[in-house]
Amino acid sequence: MRTRRTIVGLGMLALLGVTPPAAAAESGGVFARCGKIKTFSVRDGETVHGDTYKIANTFDIAGTLDGDLIGVAGQTASISGVVDGDVAMFGNSLLISGTVRDSVRAWVANFTVTGTIEGDLIVAGGTVSISRTAHITGDVLAFGGTVSMLGTVDGSFEAVGGEVQVGGEVGHDADVRCDALVVDPGARISGNLRYAARKEIALPPDAVGGEVDYRPKETGKKEAEALSSRDVAWKLGFLVASLLIGVAGVGLLRRPTA
Repeated sequence: MRTRRTIVGLGMLALLGVTPPAAAAESGGVFARCGKIKTFSVRDGETVHGDTYKIANTFDIAGTLDGDLIGVAGQTASISGVVDGDVAMFGNSLLISGTVRDSVRAWVANFTVTGTIEGDLIVAGGTVSISRTAHITGDVLAFGGTVSMLGTVDGSFEAVGGEVQVGGEVGHDADVRCDALVVDPGARISGNLRYAARKEIALPPDAVGGEVDYRPKETGKKEAEALSSRDVAWKLGFLVASLLIGVAGVGLLRRPTA
């Protein structure tokens, strides 16, 4: 049920995110009609029960949120406490230094995790940072100008970006498409490494437990044609579902309250 509710929230966020929060509010769009609060916070030692859907300038979760968190952050969102469910966030920045007990989906300019995600991570941002103290028990799918993975990913790791750095541990396969890939000494990919980059790199000894498949990165039209059917289907399916669900969600937001 939580996954289903998260998908609904993501559809709403996708439609809301057609324009930046500030611009939408100024133009009298969805944000202006819904209104928003300055700060949504759960204080240290406090527990809030139930799923939370909020539009706010800042989010500060220092206590425990017993449910899903789905939000739009005009400025920053910080989770230093516990979210006992999914997190879906759209906005400027998201920092997770605490624990999320399910999956995280984020569309933010800057994303950083130093804590624990007990599920999958799907993130798109300008910068994506998975620090050395971070632990993600599921799979990771990251899109960013720069993607840095220095922590521990128990599942698979897939990244698309300009620069991708792998310096941590990946429990299964890694699939990377980028301009430049860096694999640090001490990094460990237990499965196969498949990567497309402008240049083939010399890998540190014992960095990859399985096979290595390098493909020169295509550019322009060739690169677009090289997208796998899986990528195309995933993106088209997500966009269509987000639009349809988002329209329904906005209708609910506009419904007058008794």
